[in-house]
Amino acid sequence: VLATPDMYLPVKLVSFCFFRDVIFYLVSVGVLYWVLRDGQVSRLNSAVLLFGAVCYTLTVIFSGKIREFWNKEAKIVKAATKRFTVARFSARLGSSLLPPVEDDDSDAETQADPETIEAWSEAKHNTNPETGTVLSVRIDMHNRMMDRNHPLEPRYMFLTDDALVVSTVMDPVGDEKDFTRTSTTIAFDYDEPEQPGGHWHHGGLVNQPSLWSNLERPKEETKPGIVDVPGFREAPWEVIPLDDVLFCQWSGKDHKHFNLHVHHHDSNLGKLVTLELSSDSQEIMENWVSSVRKHLLDQRRKTTDAPPARTLGKMLGEWAHWIQFPVEFFVTLTIPDMDDPKLQHLYPLSFTMSMVWLAIFAFSVVTACDGIHADFGISEDILGFTLAAAGTSFPNVFSGMCVAKQGKTSMAVANALGANVQNVFLALAVPWFIQSWFIAHGPFPMPVQNLFIAVLECVITLMPVLIIYIAFGFSMPRWSGWVYLLTYVAYVICALGQQTTGCSTWPFGC
Repeated sequence: VLATPDMYLPVKLVSFCFFRDVIFYLVSVGVLYWVLRDGQVSRLNSAVLLFGAVCYTLTVIFSGKIREFWNKEAKIVKAATKRFTVARFSARLGSSLLPPVEDDDSDAETQADPETIEAWSEAKHNTNPETGTVLSVRIDMHNRMMDRNHPLEPRYMFLTDDALVVSTVMDPVGDEKDFTRTSTTIAFDYDEPEQPGGHWHHGGLVNQPSLWSNLERPKEETKPGIVDVPGFREAPWEVIPLDDVLFCQWSGKDHKHFNLHVHHHDSNLGKLVTLELSSDSQEIMENWVSSVRKHLLDQRRKTTDAPPARTLGKMLGEWAHWIQFPVEFFVTLTIPDMDDPKLQHLYPLSFTMSMVWLAIFAFSVVTACDGIHADFGISEDILGFTLAAAGTSFPNVFSGMCVAKQGKTSMAVANALGANVQNVFLALAVPWFIQSWFIAHGPFPMPVQNLFIAVLECVITLMPVLIIYIAFGFSMPRWSGWVYLLTYVAYVICALGQQTTGCSTWPFGC
């Protein structure tokens, strides 16, 4: 929330997605308490946890269809209630003075301007990148939790001499308009103060979108005519400078897909973002690849100055790279690069080796915690919810900040809640399933002290999020981010006090 730009504040979240993740989070905490309440994990316990992972995954996949069905049934119930109410009052009054009730099946949010629909339809078949084309695009941030929320989305975009300009307008035709509100890649943009209200649109792919009047580029004479169409003029635009595009390459042999690898400056989690673009027309794709490569070559030739001098920050970054080089060397050597189309057929090997290295790193963190406990006498519980927890949570924090800066705070919230759900239903379930079914061949001990207090703390820390979201009209103001941070600090202080004093109810006495 704190990383979200002002134009998207207060953060407006789709209630269906929010309550879906909140409910599954509470269910996962409740199931975990049920599993650990007797101090052991049985085969049934591990199987139930895996079943929860399947249910959550299927719910996320079919969220669009579930929400569409829910809205349809809600409209039917609402219309039936109106008819019943009118009929009841008409019978009492003995007259038919009341107007007839019509079914309210219209949705103002899905009504697009005819001029916008016509412009979109023409752009889908346009082969000239300079005047713009509708292409299917998917962003790959090379992060598992983020990329699972990135489907292929039709977007209008055009090419200038020095930038790729992408519109945030949603598809005004087809079934996509009913799906997009459920997608976490959608942002709610508030209008200017003199224009109350707001509207939903796509968030940025790489950079934060802005209104056309606020863009420094492209130049006015280079803009295509579609920019002046009402539906496109009112929505923000995203500018991706060609200086940030590292290279362009074909993806696949059919010449209907190509990738743009972009250097992401404003990121705390990785600097490489891959844009996967596709179209059903081979001619459109060949024209785009040819034009992009030509503009990239022209852009490279414009740079004739000497390279900038190294700063202190860059030199410190070189030291950090030198320290982590051994790990990077062996990881790169053993995991095929999935950004290379020639190696993408090796995805099973890439997945397997990623899991192997993940297990090695997890074992290393646990071993390091054991060593710190043995050498310095720090409690394993304290190391668990500080050092070990930081190692698993900070990547999600950084990735959430990256997408929040692009206006896609819904994705960041879904990532925060969904990651904890998957930690219970997968990260704990899989090793426990293997242990109970194939190693111990039955229940194995898993004693946990003060389990009820820990579960209660999980529920209490969720309460500020729920209360603020509901009380402020299904949105979150900026100050709520500070409330969440203070809640976490209070939790850490209480947990440390409980461990150091041995009192499970600290600071309320024992």
